Amino acid sequence: MSTALGALQVYRFLVEQKEKKIRVKVKLKLGFMKQGPTQSETLLFISAVNVGNRPVTLSFPQIRLPDGKYYMRIPDGSESDATFPHELLPGRMCQAWRAIRKMAEDFKDEGYSGKVKIIGEFRDAADNSYKSEPTDFDIDVWLRDST
Repeated sequence: MSTALGALQVYRFLVEQKEKKIRVKVKLKLGFMKQGPTQSETLLFISAVNVGNRPVTLSFPQIRLPDGKYYMRIPDGSESDATFPHELLPGRMCQAWRAIRKMAEDFKDEGYSGKVKIIGEFRDAADNSYKSEPTDFDIDVWLRDST
C-alpha cells in the first residue's frame, strides 16, 4: 500500500512540474498572403505556440544555420503579427514571415549555397531556447524562382 501511495505522489509531482514548465512549439512553414486579387511571393513563416500553462515573453525570431550562425532580422509591422519582445499567453500563437527569395539572397551573400538545414528559434527573457525541427532550404532553387 505504501508503495502505491509513493508512486501516486511521484506521479502527481511529475504532473505538477509539467504544468509549471513553459512549453513553446516552434514551426517553420512555407506560405503566402493574399490581399484582394494579389498574392504575395512565397514566404517562410516562423511561428511559436504556447502549449503550456504559463505566459512567456519571447524575443524576436531567428533562423539557425548549419554552422551555428544565426540569421536575425527584427520583423517590422509588415512582417509579423506581433511586436517583439512579445508576451505569449497560454494557448496563443505569434508568427513572423520573410520573403523566401530575399532570405536566399541574404544567405548567398553570406557564402551559403545549395541545400542547407535551417532551424527556427525563439528565445525567452531567461534565455531559454525553443526550436523547430530542421527544415531543408535550397538556396539555389529559391534564387531561380521568383514566387
